[in-house]
Amino acid sequence: MPRPTPGARAPRRRRRAASSAAAAPSRGARRAPAAHAPAHRKERRAALRSALSIHAERESLAIFDAGKGFDTPSTQAAAKLLGDWLGKSRGSVLVVLDDAEQQVALSFRNLKRVAVLPVEEAGVYDIVWAASLVLSQPALDTLTARAGGAKEEAA
Repeated sequence: MPRPTPGARAPRRRRRAASSAAAAPSRGARRAPAAHAPAHRKERRAALRSALSIHAERESLAIFDAGKGFDTPSTQAAAKLLGDWLGKSRGSVLVVLDDAEQQVALSFRNLKRVAVLPVEEAGVYDIVWAASLVLSQPALDTLTARAGGAKEEAA
Protein backbone atom coordinates (compact mmCIF):
# COMPACT_ATOMS: atom_id res chain seq x y z
CA MET A 1 0.00 0.00 0.00
CA PRO A 2 1.43 3.39 -0.98
CA ARG A 3 2.24 5.78 1.76
CA PRO A 4 0.45 9.16 1.74
CA THR A 5 2.60 12.17 1.18
CA PRO A 6 3.14 14.35 4.23
CA GLY A 7 0.40 16.99 4.62
CA ALA A 8 -2.03 15.26 2.25
CA ARG A 9 -5.47 14.46 3.47
CA ALA A 10 -6.82 10.98 3.36
CA PRO A 11 -9.79 10.55 1.01
CA ARG A 12 -13.10 10.49 2.80
CA ARG A 13 -15.87 8.11 2.05
CA ARG A 14 -19.34 9.53 1.46
CA ARG A 15 -22.04 8.12 3.60
CA ARG A 16 -25.27 7.20 1.95
CA ALA A 17 -28.50 8.18 3.65
CA ALA A 18 -31.01 5.51 4.33
CA SER A 19 -33.63 5.24 1.62
CA SER A 20 -36.37 5.87 4.19
CA ALA A 21 -34.84 9.16 5.36
CA ALA A 22 -36.47 12.40 4.24
CA ALA A 23 -34.53 14.44 1.73
CA ALA A 24 -32.90 17.51 3.21
CA PRO A 25 -33.78 20.85 1.60
CA SER A 26 -31.29 22.16 -0.88
CA ARG A 27 -29.14 24.97 0.44
CA GLY A 28 -27.08 25.82 -2.58
CA ALA A 29 -29.84 26.34 -5.14
CA ARG A 30 -30.14 29.70 -6.83
CA ARG A 31 -33.15 31.60 -5.65
CA ALA A 32 -35.51 33.59 -7.83
CA PRO A 33 -35.23 37.36 -7.52
CA ALA A 34 -37.58 38.98 -5.04
CA ALA A 35 -40.83 40.37 -6.45
CA HIS A 36 -40.08 43.79 -5.03
CA ALA A 37 -36.72 44.17 -6.72
CA PRO A 38 -36.18 47.73 -8.04
CA ALA A 39 -35.43 46.59 -11.59
CA HIS A 40 -38.72 44.74 -11.83
CA ARG A 41 -40.58 47.70 -10.36
CA LYS A 42 -39.07 50.00 -12.98
CA GLU A 43 -39.97 47.57 -15.75
CA ARG A 44 -43.56 47.32 -14.56
CA ARG A 45 -43.86 51.12 -14.41
CA ALA A 46 -42.44 51.47 -17.91
CA ALA A 47 -44.81 48.78 -19.21
CA LEU A 48 -47.79 50.53 -17.61
CA ARG A 49 -46.78 53.88 -19.14
CA SER A 50 -46.37 52.20 -22.52
CA ALA A 51 -49.76 50.46 -22.32
CA LEU A 52 -51.54 53.70 -21.40
CA SER A 53 -49.79 55.64 -24.17
CA ILE A 54 -50.69 53.00 -26.76
CA HIS A 55 -54.37 53.33 -25.83
CA ALA A 56 -54.06 57.11 -26.05
CA GLU A 57 -52.38 56.83 -29.49
CA ARG A 58 -55.11 54.54 -30.81
CA GLU A 59 -57.80 56.78 -29.33
CA SER A 60 -59.18 53.81 -27.45
CA LEU A 61 -58.97 55.57 -24.08
CA ALA A 62 -61.89 57.43 -22.52
CA ILE A 63 -62.26 59.24 -19.21
CA PHE A 64 -65.68 59.72 -17.67
CA ASP A 65 -67.15 61.31 -14.57
CA ALA A 66 -68.41 58.48 -12.40
CA GLY A 67 -70.32 60.86 -10.15
CA LYS A 68 -72.85 61.85 -12.82
CA GLY A 69 -75.83 59.58 -13.49
CA PHE A 70 -74.73 56.66 -11.32
CA ASP A 71 -76.36 57.39 -7.96
CA THR A 72 -78.06 54.00 -8.16
CA PRO A 73 -76.85 51.01 -10.20
CA SER A 74 -78.18 51.34 -13.73
CA THR A 75 -77.09 49.08 -16.56
CA GLN A 76 -79.03 51.24 -19.02
CA ALA A 77 -77.00 54.31 -18.05
CA ALA A 78 -73.79 52.32 -18.43
CA ALA A 79 -74.85 51.00 -21.83
CA LYS A 80 -75.75 54.53 -22.94
CA LEU A 81 -72.34 55.78 -21.80
CA LEU A 82 -70.54 52.98 -23.64
CA GLY A 83 -72.83 53.01 -26.68
CA ASP A 84 -70.18 54.21 -29.14
CA TRP A 85 -67.38 52.25 -27.51
CA LEU A 86 -69.24 48.96 -27.69
CA GLY A 87 -70.29 49.60 -31.26
CA LYS A 88 -66.97 50.59 -32.81
CA SER A 89 -64.63 48.29 -30.89
CA ARG A 90 -64.66 44.66 -31.84
CA GLY A 91 -62.86 43.60 -28.71
CA SER A 92 -63.53 44.02 -25.06
CA VAL A 93 -63.88 47.17 -23.00
CA LEU A 94 -62.12 47.47 -19.67
CA VAL A 95 -63.67 49.84 -17.14
CA VAL A 96 -61.27 50.81 -14.36
CA LEU A 97 -62.79 52.44 -11.30
CA ASP A 98 -61.62 53.78 -7.98
CA ASP A 99 -62.50 51.84 -4.82
CA ALA A 100 -65.05 54.47 -3.78
CA GLU A 101 -67.05 53.95 -7.00
CA GLN A 102 -68.67 50.59 -6.24
CA GLN A 103 -72.13 51.76 -7.36
CA VAL A 104 -70.72 52.46 -10.80
CA ALA A 105 -69.12 49.00 -10.95
CA LEU A 106 -72.54 47.44 -10.36
CA SER A 107 -73.84 49.30 -13.41
CA PHE A 108 -71.21 47.95 -15.80
CA ARG A 109 -70.93 44.35 -14.63
CA ASN A 110 -73.84 42.95 -16.68
CA LEU A 111 -72.78 44.32 -20.06
CA LYS A 112 -71.35 41.95 -22.65
CA ARG A 113 -67.69 42.40 -23.59
CA VAL A 114 -67.18 44.71 -20.59
CA ALA A 115 -64.83 43.89 -17.73
CA VAL A 116 -64.80 46.01 -14.57
CA LEU A 117 -61.75 46.19 -12.31
CA PRO A 118 -60.82 48.31 -9.33
CA VAL A 119 -57.74 50.43 -9.98
CA GLU A 120 -55.69 48.49 -7.41
CA GLU A 121 -56.21 45.23 -9.32
CA ALA A 122 -55.72 46.60 -12.82
CA GLY A 123 -52.35 45.47 -14.12
CA VAL A 124 -50.40 45.87 -17.33
CA TYR A 125 -51.79 42.64 -18.75
CA ASP A 126 -55.37 43.77 -18.19
CA ILE A 127 -54.76 47.13 -19.86
CA VAL A 128 -52.98 45.60 -22.85
CA TRP A 129 -55.66 42.89 -23.18
CA ALA A 130 -58.52 45.36 -23.54
CA ALA A 131 -59.36 46.77 -26.95
CA SER A 132 -60.78 49.91 -25.30
CA LEU A 133 -60.08 51.41 -21.92
CA VAL A 134 -62.61 53.49 -19.98
CA LEU A 135 -61.37 55.14 -16.79
CA SER A 136 -62.86 57.32 -14.11
CA GLN A 137 -60.85 60.43 -13.26
CA PRO A 138 -59.71 59.16 -9.82
CA ALA A 139 -58.68 55.84 -11.39
CA LEU A 140 -56.67 57.66 -14.06
CA ASP A 141 -54.93 59.73 -11.39
CA THR A 142 -54.02 56.58 -9.45
CA LEU A 143 -52.77 54.77 -12.56
CA THR A 144 -50.62 57.68 -13.71
CA ALA A 145 -49.19 58.04 -10.20
CA ARG A 146 -48.36 54.32 -10.19
CA ALA A 147 -46.84 54.54 -13.68
CA GLY A 148 -44.79 57.57 -12.72
CA GLY A 149 -43.42 55.92 -9.62
CA ALA A 150 -45.11 58.22 -7.11
CA LYS A 151 -46.02 56.55 -3.85
CA GLU A 152 -49.65 56.89 -2.88
CA GLU A 153 -50.25 58.65 0.40
CA ALA A 154 -52.46 56.93 2.92
CA ALA A 155 -55.55 59.01 3.62
